[in-house]
Amino acid sequence: MFYYCFGGGFGHLTRYLAFCHTFSIAPHIITVSSSLLARIRLPEKAKVFVPDETEIENRESLTAWLNN
Repeated sequence: MFYYCFGGGFGHLTRYLAFCHTFSIAPHIITVSSSLLARIRLPEKAKVFVPDETEIENRESLTAWLNN
């Protein structure tokens, strides 16, 4: 399952984490704003993936990173 949530606030992430909690899913989070994650409490089993700056330079490099 891939849940794409776009936004700069915490609402989209909060809803995603609530969904994962409700259905007992260990969340996988992909973000380019990892500093924001330090402000919220993530579940113990959450896996966070952050691409390198070179991997988000353009659409093609980000697509390649996501596909990998």
